[in-house]
Amino acid sequence: MRRMNVMLTRCKMSMIICTNRDFVTKGKAADTLVGQLALTVDPDAWLDSHDIVNGILR
Repeated sequence: MRRMNVMLTRCKMSMIICTNRDFVTKGKAADTLVGQLALTVDPDAWLDSHDIVNGILR
């Protein structure tokens, strides 16, 4: 938990978390701080691997 707190509070401009959306919203990580954050993020903020490979960053 301490490392996650550091990760979430040290961002200066933006944060990118690479993970599986179902894992953090419905899986074992759903009850974690990142899982709670994932539920509050606008659906348009999620990118898939194809977006990243093609350089499409919003």
